[in-house]
Amino acid sequence: MARKTNMRLLGVIENMTGEVFGSGGGAALAAQLDVPLLGQVPLDPLLRRQGDLGEPIVASHPDSETAQTIVAIAETIDARREPARYSSLAARRVDDPVPGANAEAVEQIFRLARRADHRG
Repeated sequence: MARKTNMRLLGVIENMTGEVFGSGGGAALAAQLDVPLLGQVPLDPLLRRQGDLGEPIVASHPDSETAQTIVAIAETIDARREPARYSSLAARRVDDPVPGANAEAVEQIFRLARRADHRG
């Protein structure tokens, strides 16, 4: 769908991997689209609970494997970003979220990306 709308594809993120839904579909799709597999986020009850609470797992449980996976994916995306697009997105506030996204989660990812910029 992204290609049909001329969106730039950075890669594929496989979500809800594990025993219930299996894994590998993300790698297959990435190969089909000729883009990298950016990561695989496991089906994690803690991730679901934190989502239901509106508290990003990367903020509430930063040492969990799932949170670290999400941060690694965010850092990979940040490394592939287009500077002009990032600047406009990074300027967004919690009350001006990316449409359709959890504003707090988006803001947390932007904070992590900004922190990574300062470390680099």
